[in-house]
Amino acid sequence: MAILFNDQSILWWDVKDKKDRAKALFDHVAALKNRQSAGVTDRNLRNVRLYGNSEISGLRPYQYSNTLTDRTLTMNVIQSAIDTATSRIGKSKPRPQFLTYKGNYKLKKEAEKLQLFTDGTFEENKMYQLGQRAFKDAGITGTGCVKFYKGKRQVKEGKYKTAICSERVFIDEIIVDEVECMYDDPMAYYQMKVVPRRVLKALYKNKSQIIEESKSDNDISYIYSGLDQMTIVIEAWKLPSVPDAGDGFHIISLDSGELFSEEWTHEWVPFEFFRWNRRPFGFYGQGIAEILTGIQYEINKLLKVIQLSMHLGSIPKIFLDANSKIVKQHLNNEIGGIITYQGMKPTYDQLMSIPPVLFEQLQKLYERSFELVGLSQMSVTGQKPAGLDSGKALRTYEDINTDRFSIVAQEYDNFMVNCAKKFIYMSELVAKKDKDLSVTAFNNKEIEDIKWSEIDLERDQWSMRVFPTNFLATTPAGKIEDIKDLMSVGMLDKNQASSLMDFPDLDQFTQYNNAATDDIMAVMYDIIDEGKYNPPLPQQALDYGIKLFQQVYLKMKHQALEPEKLEMLMRWCEDADLLKQIANPPQPLPPGNPNAQVSVSQPGTPQTNAVTPGQPPQQSAPPQLGQPQQ
Repeated sequence: MAILFNDQSILWWDVKDKKDRAKALFDHVAALKNRQSAGVTDRNLRNVRLYGNSEISGLRPYQYSNTLTDRTLTMNVIQSAIDTATSRIGKSKPRPQFLTYKGNYKLKKEAEKLQLFTDGTFEENKMYQLGQRAFKDAGITGTGCVKFYKGKRQVKEGKYKTAICSERVFIDEIIVDEVECMYDDPMAYYQMKVVPRRVLKALYKNKSQIIEESKSDNDISYIYSGLDQMTIVIEAWKLPSVPDAGDGFHIISLDSGELFSEEWTHEWVPFEFFRWNRRPFGFYGQGIAEILTGIQYEINKLLKVIQLSMHLGSIPKIFLDANSKIVKQHLNNEIGGIITYQGMKPTYDQLMSIPPVLFEQLQKLYERSFELVGLSQMSVTGQKPAGLDSGKALRTYEDINTDRFSIVAQEYDNFMVNCAKKFIYMSELVAKKDKDLSVTAFNNKEIEDIKWSEIDLERDQWSMRVFPTNFLATTPAGKIEDIKDLMSVGMLDKNQASSLMDFPDLDQFTQYNNAATDDIMAVMYDIIDEGKYNPPLPQQALDYGIKLFQQVYLKMKHQALEPEKLEMLMRWCEDADLLKQIANPPQPLPPGNPNAQVSVSQPGTPQTNAVTPGQPPQQSAPPQLGQPQQ
């Protein structure tokens, strides 16, 4: 007896037979797609048309490149607003940073490794550029989407390694049941994608028959670029009903059968969504294009009226009396030409003038459209107010203009944090089968490979927060103002400032200001991280080093640092103190001085022998490094 899978009472994940389950899945997704096509798909198509100034025929392959008409908009406020918002907020680079809960030294070092791994994964996936694409998608359709998956990354010619990859997903490919996510996220996610058969055969070599039997997409039943036909693939995730319920499912399927399936025990899916504006109900967000649709239509209507008026009445005409005798060839643009006529003289005039109120209304609508989304025309045109030259003033101006987008900016920060979490979750999942999963990271001006297997940190031992990247002044005038600010606090002298005035490159000098402290920190971290001891040198900032090492010792002895490393910290302090004594030996008192007093030494100062009045002090050899003091 055949099963009617389009009956919604039968759930596709409850069907045991793989071929029947594939048909049940396709019937269920088709029902969801048909249900939301009039709302979600049509709205996405309209917004994409408005943004791109193109009447594309659809959102499928070969449809997006075909236009229905050649009409174009001449004042596209939607595109201007979206691109400006993307450039203002999307330029920020929120960096997720890992913090441990009351962690000791070992946990903090594990968190540092996790930080390097995440930074390297962001860099390999060009995550900030991908985030900008998701941001722009959210401005157009309301929702941007990034997908995370296990892939391959080329190390060198002919050699690849397993990696966690990410890609932009157009939101129209994502299908959910809007009924079950009225108040919250859905329990099942579906991605419907059109894929060439040749790609599927390369990925699933033992599924060739299923791939050949699958139906081509009815909308694009053609040979794509002379290669194999395209077919529809659905990848679905059904989350567990409750934690540890055991009814979660992950499947990749064609209409002819499954390509892959597994139990899904996780409470997350490998997608991350960014919404420009969250609606009171439902899954999909609201974008700038939808907010400005009404105004854009009105602007288009006014432009058409003005255009027709210009064509009909604004071109000057020559008026001739019907009874006048004139050679029409004399009516030309010849310089100094002579027009002969009999009867009434021909006149030159316009039929009508365009009412100024049309242009005034057009300008009001244009300005109002940017105000609705919190933009100013000055920011749209890339201009800055006169007199704002310093980096501080420009940053303050940026902060004021960004306040309108504070909620959107916070959503973008959270989006980046959640992307970092998805990278971590995917790494945990992939590392169960691939122990060599690693990423190339930039650590203290050096490049190194961080293996996931070397990170031993449970999820409940860390949390994340973001730090957006702040920008200094980028114009020469702004950099000069920054130089003045640095001089006022003593970070630059006159000679350095004079050199910087010729070519304001602040890094040229400021990179050396912390050289002494950076050197001491490097010595300390060699001891703490690698157990490597570097003895002190006369050129080092010994006073700063002694104080820092004592503070680090007092802190690290309570954080389970190895005893031999603690001993190295104190040994460095002792050797640095001896080096100071060698460089500055005690001065002998003048012989025969009856007023000589016995000096009382302070902690950390050289010890001197007691001096008897009238007796010269005893000379002692300076102490040597590595020898105990007498």
